[in-house]
Amino acid sequence: MAEPARPTTRVRSRRGHGEGAISKRRDGRWEARVDLGWMDGKRVRKTL
Repeated sequence: MAEPARPTTRVRSRRGHGEGAISKRRDGRWEARVDLGWMDGKRVRKTL
């Protein structure tokens, strides 16, 4: 007998260094954040 098909689940993966982040905001829109590096000891980010 064949095994019953299992539902597929997606595993959430982490992004690599410097790849930024994509998330859904509370108002339903999507937001992207990208790390641009460091300047004067502070992290520089760009949010789109």
